[in-house]
Amino acid sequence: MLDTTHREPRGPSERFVHALAQLPDDITLELSSDDPGRARLELLAMAYRIQDRLRFSDDAPPTPVGVPPEATMAQLIELLSPDGAPATARRTSDGLLQGHRVALVTNLPAHYRIPLFNGLAERLGGEGARLRVFFAGSDPARRTYMRPEPLAFEHEFIGAWRVPLGGGDVPLGLVRRLGRFDPTIVLAAGFAPGVAARVAHFASSRDLGFGVWSGEIPTAATADGRLRRLQRRWILRRACFAVAYGSLAAEYLQAIAPELAVVLGRNTAPADPLPPRPVDARPVEVLSVGQAIERKGLDVLIDAFGLLADLDCRLTILGGGPQLAELRQRAGGQPNVRLLGAVPSDEVREAYHAADVVAFPTRFDIFGLVLVEALGSGRATVVSSAAGAVADLCVAERSGLVVEGHDPQAWADAIRRLVEDADLRAALGEAGRRTIQRRWTIDHAVDAMIAGLRLGVLARAEQRREG
Repeated sequence: MLDTTHREPRGPSERFVHALAQLPDDITLELSSDDPGRARLELLAMAYRIQDRLRFSDDAPPTPVGVPPEATMAQLIELLSPDGAPATARRTSDGLLQGHRVALVTNLPAHYRIPLFNGLAERLGGEGARLRVFFAGSDPARRTYMRPEPLAFEHEFIGAWRVPLGGGDVPLGLVRRLGRFDPTIVLAAGFAPGVAARVAHFASSRDLGFGVWSGEIPTAATADGRLRRLQRRWILRRACFAVAYGSLAAEYLQAIAPELAVVLGRNTAPADPLPPRPVDARPVEVLSVGQAIERKGLDVLIDAFGLLADLDCRLTILGGGPQLAELRQRAGGQPNVRLLGAVPSDEVREAYHAADVVAFPTRFDIFGLVLVEALGSGRATVVSSAAGAVADLCVAERSGLVVEGHDPQAWADAIRRLVEDADLRAALGEAGRRTIQRRWTIDHAVDAMIAGLRLGVLARAEQRREG
């Protein structure tokens, strides 16, 4: 009989609670009764609706069982989840959010966010609550490559004044619009001073539950700077909860505000599994999706394919940007490389359908939704370790090939392995598909966002009790 109870030692244990929320319902977690963070762990478990699977014991063992302390969230879940485990179940309502009015302030209706907002509005409606999304950013009509599904949720577009010299957008009339909706919970996406700071002040002045939804991670250039850190600390001191894109983003939030209660929001995008390509299809198609900017590392892929002229494979790069002409020149007419520029979002799925391998060579991404799309499509994936999503989704040699650094030879070697080994492509593709379908779909993200809102209600009530 499978032992599905994991015992964890005394001390900081939050990552195990985050992992438990992503594991099948027959897995439980036992922690030490005198864990110094017990109260917060119990609060977090209630927010995730897994409190019946979290237990505290006086005889919890002093060392972890088979879990190295440096394990990433992806590795931790891989270690604790048995092969063939079912998908994480949808959490049922507990009535906690009934009657609440939730305001979510973000920038623009990106095509990958609309399914999340549609699902969130539907779930909140089923719990007797309301969601209204305030879009306070650039007009998406100018972004012709974005083709979102219909917006089936309450929303408002707020005009914004763009501050010169990269100062960001300042939405006009934001506070007045929020006041007219009269929310009970407010969630701000990101830390933009012209948005998040104003939302924080609005919530504080009305004694509301205020939270931040953020993907910022410690290695981001935007995470540096004393002034920026002070500004973010000011915002987070006014928050009673936060929703992090993933585990690295949670680390960043709690480095700034150690007492802040945080859930993992499972940042994701629609990623439907696709039928596999015939193993003998030629050429082997390698796809990369990303803006033509230096940070995305597309030059590395082009140079890598210059080392693969002997293989029957082809690289297709989708994405526009300021370096597109330069990248095309770099490819120099290589017959195994083509750069198609920006294509509409609904055509990107067709490109995944035609691919055998997806390459994501980013030099830095706080998360990297391309990895979600690639894994979810069932395509073998080779990804840079610089993508924040790797920590939550990718176990090297199991659900993808992870390349350290940006040496074209290293990338050529990884791609060569996949081109020459159809069985490896199939195994990685299937493991990636299972990863997304078990715990990182839009439905899972909706569950996680609901957990964040529950956390806000619970944490704010606790603050009020404490005076």
